[in-house]
Amino acid sequence: MLGRIRNLLSSVIKIQADEIAITLLMFTYMLTTVGAFIIGRITRSVLILEISNFESSLPYMYIGIAITVSAIMFAYSKFERILRRDQTNSLTLAALILITLLCRLMLQIAGPWFYLVFFIWIEVFGTFLVVQFWSLANEIFHSRQAKRLFPIFGSGGLLAGIIAGFGANGAAKAIGTENLLFVIIGLLVIALATLKLIAVNEIVKLESSHRQPAVRYPDKAAPLNKTKKSIFASKHLKIVAVIVVLTYLVSTIVDYQFHVVVHRFIDTKINRGIFFGVFYGVTNILAILLQLFGTGVILEKYGVLIALLLLPLTMLFGSTLMMFIPVLWIGTLTKGSEQVMRYTVNDATMQMLYLPVPAGDRGRAKAFIDGVLKPLSIGIGGLILALLTGIVGGNGGADVNIRLFSIIAFVLLLVWLLLLF
Repeated sequence: MLGRIRNLLSSVIKIQADEIAITLLMFTYMLTTVGAFIIGRITRSVLILEISNFESSLPYMYIGIAITVSAIMFAYSKFERILRRDQTNSLTLAALILITLLCRLMLQIAGPWFYLVFFIWIEVFGTFLVVQFWSLANEIFHSRQAKRLFPIFGSGGLLAGIIAGFGANGAAKAIGTENLLFVIIGLLVIALATLKLIAVNEIVKLESSHRQPAVRYPDKAAPLNKTKKSIFASKHLKIVAVIVVLTYLVSTIVDYQFHVVVHRFIDTKINRGIFFGVFYGVTNILAILLQLFGTGVILEKYGVLIALLLLPLTMLFGSTLMMFIPVLWIGTLTKGSEQVMRYTVNDATMQMLYLPVPAGDRGRAKAFIDGVLKPLSIGIGGLILALLTGIVGGNGGADVNIRLFSIIAFVLLLVWLLLLF
């Protein structure tokens, strides 16, 4: 029986016999950490809608996410190599467990104002989990293994979205939304135990990687300055950078619209928790089907341009409908298309746009675009939302004009499509 399983894994999924154990462990690590993150996102979305003036507060949360994530990850980058990779990840998981427990206590005693803090914290939480998972994977697997095994780990993240979405749905009804944090803690404990097993199995590779000296530059500002010059000297990288900025600007606006229409059309915390759980479950089912059976076919038969057009075109369709019929199902369609397309076809294809970039510039350009421009774009999106809701202008954000958001998103999407061509 075990021999048949090994043969199946080797022939169909391309996992070699000596890779089965570590692949299962890494798959479990991804499943539990992403599952914890998805449940965190569901919880924060439900709680933020309980604030009476959430429409005027939420734009500042996007700005807060941009500032907080950038600052914390910058500080983290200064000492993340001091310990061995598994040790750094273990300490982080332990800290996340304790902070999540503290958050549960604060949700009980602090009141609605803490919902705002929790909204930002979950994004920091998820950033740590994702960054540390792939940092560990890059130290364990060489490039040939990565091509075969990384898509399997990615499917673990999509599966986590399905399980967490539908699981949170039932759990929220049974134990209450705030108590979903105990489920998050349980998943992180499993992730920590899995990480310990990974360390035992891969200690030689982890020790070897840790002993390798980090790249040092005589002038600490040189890499960033060189990256900026490389990006702004290349028309190709300029376009890639602007597309990334537009992606996160539009996504921030669409996410805000989504929360507003859910608040308007679903009236209780329990029902909102059920809705968000089903939403994440269904969108992740569609995403995993598209990832497994659609992304490769689209790229092979229709090419990069068609693959990149899918996300803005589907969002353009939803935003156009929202200008005329701002109702729940259209808001869900628009956000759902972003959730399904962005993390599958679009992300995979965007990585291909870096291939024409010289190898010496590719890593720095990607780090600058992903590490600086992405959070900056979310912050700019939050600022735009603040202006649109009248907070800065003094109207208090009392009358949120969803149609106006749709017009802004519509214009940005047209620019995005033009750049792709």
